[in-house]
Amino acid sequence: LPDGSKVLAEVAAFEDSSSRTVTVHSQLSMGNQCQEPLEVSLMSAETGDTVFFRRLDPGESLDLPPSLLPLQDGPFGLCMSVRHGLMDGAGWTETVSIASGLDQVVKDPLSAVEGSPAFHVRTVARVNTVKTGIGPEAESLALVEVCLMPVMVIKNLLPCPIRFSFMLEGGAPMQSYCADSAEEVAIHDFALEKKVHVGFSLGSLQDSEFVPVFNPEGEASSLEKHVNLFDPNRDLLRLSLEHEQEPEQVFRAIVFAPYWFVNRTGLPIEFGQKWTASNVSLLGGQHSELLERSSMRSNRSLRSRSAASSTSGEELREVLSGSTVQPVPFSFHWKVDVGGATATMRLGQPHAKFNSRENKRVPCDWCHPFSIDSVGSTLAVQLMSESTTYELVLEVSLAKGIFNRTKAITILPRYVVCNQLLQPVELGQVGCEEVTAKRLNQQEMAVIGWSEESKDRRVKIHLLPDTAQRHEEWEWGWSGGILP
Repeated sequence: LPDGSKVLAEVAAFEDSSSRTVTVHSQLSMGNQCQEPLEVSLMSAETGDTVFFRRLDPGESLDLPPSLLPLQDGPFGLCMSVRHGLMDGAGWTETVSIASGLDQVVKDPLSAVEGSPAFHVRTVARVNTVKTGIGPEAESLALVEVCLMPVMVIKNLLPCPIRFSFMLEGGAPMQSYCADSAEEVAIHDFALEKKVHVGFSLGSLQDSEFVPVFNPEGEASSLEKHVNLFDPNRDLLRLSLEHEQEPEQVFRAIVFAPYWFVNRTGLPIEFGQKWTASNVSLLGGQHSELLERSSMRSNRSLRSRSAASSTSGEELREVLSGSTVQPVPFSFHWKVDVGGATATMRLGQPHAKFNSRENKRVPCDWCHPFSIDSVGSTLAVQLMSESTTYELVLEVSLAKGIFNRTKAITILPRYVVCNQLLQPVELGQVGCEEVTAKRLNQQEMAVIGWSEESKDRRVKIHLLPDTAQRHEEWEWGWSGGILP
């Protein structure tokens, strides 16, 4: 340029066209990858004079005017300092020189108030050296992109909120954070001079141990890939941790569950791991009462509704579509018996069976074990209580979108009946007593269950008078058997 400053002009051609585009780059660009607005001040490394001041909103980037760069050293002749754009009493961080290989966490010493940590920003300089011109007269030009980042990011890919807190090696636990499902939480509480550990808390499960998620020596093998949470019965929920710690990129720890169970039946169902050799079932941290208390399930779900009662067509349609059902995270224990990692299910409360030996009602039996690792598979499962058998279908797929690290096991009823008549009906099983029949009013839906295992699995229907409409007491008989 006439004043001696330099820019890079990049020429590109459109495909199948003679047109060209010319993109002009400054030698120095800046970007804010934090979730907070930042104010940036650039100073001359030689004189200390401020040459540039600008607020950068989250996600904003800009090219600096070439005239601001020292003619001899370009971007490397500048220093910079940062402060929080909205924090009351925020001070400037220590000054750092823009240089090749810059990757440094800077701290605002004035931001620390009683009971809270100081505000830290990770400053990274990405340098790309390009050749300008052709032949022996070609010059090298350094393009510098200064990225302002959080110290670390925790990304929650569970279907429910999770709490977490950090602890530096040799220190005490710091303040806790909460991340909603699919949320990324940016951390600015500490520098990266020591090993960083994180602990998680989920619902009413016991807090996990603190596990390493950053090592300043760069040993990725020392970072933990799983975190264990237990319920009061010592049943386990084992979450997965994935670490993204590439040089010059945002350091990110992603927490997710290997499996989700998505109960779209309207029935209360408990899930467990089947220990085939020892024939012992574990709930994997998914005890029904804990799930209810931890609010990991939608308030509008039908999980606690008695299976003997029908529900409105609108409610059951929502459950069948999955629009009101929140997935439940599930995992296997890290120790697996000879038979492999297989899951099992049973009906939860209020369903039960009578145990004559103990002379009391006990939980329902677990179903036959099944594998949930084969994506695209469909399984048929029967769940039994003392009085009813339900036929269900399981579909194994990858969760959608950003949750595709997780396998989703969707549970659907095999048969559902909807009464679209203008009067109520009774629904029963062929060959069974009428006392086991279920009443369905207009527009009500119900999952079909079989009252007696030995009887024919066909449905019979009986029309009822609508007393609300003052219909006469017609004597309708039962229909013949209907194959669902």
